[in-house]
Amino acid sequence: MLDIDLPGLDGLSAAKELHDRIPECRILILTGLSQPGNLLRALQSHVRGFIL
Repeated sequence: MLDIDLPGLDGLSAAKELHDRIPECRILILTGLSQPGNLLRALQSHVRGFIL
């Protein structure tokens, strides 16, 4: 489980890096940020779930 708003590397970039290194890792994004484009970017980063 990752939050989008992480210090340093944001959660969506971290999700992509996790998928690239460990493809079998399933990632869930939990966030209070409902900015446009976050869901699409999450899907492109191979996130399995996205909860606002």
